[in-house]
Amino acid sequence: MRVAVDGRAFASPAGGVRRYLRELYAALGALAPALEVEAIGAPVEEVLPGTCRARAEWPSPPTNLGRHAVGLPLTLRAGAYDLYHAPAYVAPLWGGVPTVVSVHDISYASRPEWYPYRRDRLRRWFYRQSVARATRLLVPSSFTASEVMRVYGVPSSRLRVVPLAAAPAFLRPEPPPPEMRDPVLLHVGDLHARRDVECAVAVLRGLKGDGATWRLVLIGRDRGCLPGIRAAAIA
Repeated sequence: MRVAVDGRAFASPAGGVRRYLRELYAALGALAPALEVEAIGAPVEEVLPGTCRARAEWPSPPTNLGRHAVGLPLTLRAGAYDLYHAPAYVAPLWGGVPTVVSVHDISYASRPEWYPYRRDRLRRWFYRQSVARATRLLVPSSFTASEVMRVYGVPSSRLRVVPLAAAPAFLRPEPPPPEMRDPVLLHVGDLHARRDVECAVAVLRGLKGDGATWRLVLIGRDRGCLPGIRAAAIA
């Protein structure tokens, strides 16, 4: 079986998508070593997991929409693939290859006020088109499945709930260093207003009575929320 996947996502600035894709294809390579996977548009210097190999992509306009309207469909048509995997919301706008689209959440559609971007209407249209074109949709939870059905009117027969698993590195726990003996609440992800990290601060305030010194550790880029989080912590 020959599978194509969006190779640019292996070097995506979105850390969650990048991690998801790398762990998924490393596991697939171990389970199905005969599977042929071509990562379309992957940077030539990128070390790819599992059985993935880089595949050059047809030229296209220098936008994400332009790529999915021109470069990716032409590459797929020339490659005689059995399947294309779109790992993060968006799929080629045309082409005859069965497509699986991973939809991690649809807060951009169900709560558009959280995404006050200038071109957000175009993005939401693009996402809707991708969902409509997909042969199958992979979602990480029953909640996301219900939201996709509610917002997009997708029948359950086109959805597959595939929960995210812990990477092998997390299955070999080591004792924490001495400075981390106190309990920690860990937030992993960029600091967006929609993630309401101030709520975590309020939760920790409620735990003060247990006698432990709780710490809130934030891993991710600040998207303008850190001053407000700090203010909530010292209030």
